[in-house]
Amino acid sequence: MTKRLSQSNAFGTAIGSCLPDPGCGICHSMTTEGGTIESLNFPDEYPPDLNCLFTIQSPSYTTIQLTFTTFNVENCCDFVSVFDGTSNPLQVGLNGYTLPDKSTSTGTTMTIKFTTNSDNAQVPPANAPARWQATYTFQGSQNRFILADDEMKNQTALNEL
Repeated sequence: MTKRLSQSNAFGTAIGSCLPDPGCGICHSMTTEGGTIESLNFPDEYPPDLNCLFTIQSPSYTTIQLTFTTFNVENCCDFVSVFDGTSNPLQVGLNGYTLPDKSTSTGTTMTIKFTTNSDNAQVPPANAPARWQATYTFQGSQNRFILADDEMKNQTALNEL
């Protein structure tokens, strides 16, 4: 499911967006502060043979902080990779059953790549089902839009004098 919650103006993106590849998972609970992404079928087990991208775009002048809330990814063969931007640099490659540290972008785009093999046979019963979920929040000043809009109104008022 593709969800986009964005609004652009002369100053850039004002709200943000999250775009998963079709059939890969979902983005939901989106607000102007962030949202949630999760593996396909969450809270149940994700299917085999996935090669997925999630692209998160934050409002202009902000960064993205990604925090995993559930993380059970087959230790040997499935991977979640977090990129600062659309493809480079790789911030971290993840698998296993421990919640990873938070990741923060340096700009307004973060990409999460999720790849799986042909089964989840290596997931220990204590860690099943294989699945993951993360929240993302937009960090930094979103007040620049208010200031910029007010500056435009003030300039328009001056021009009308």
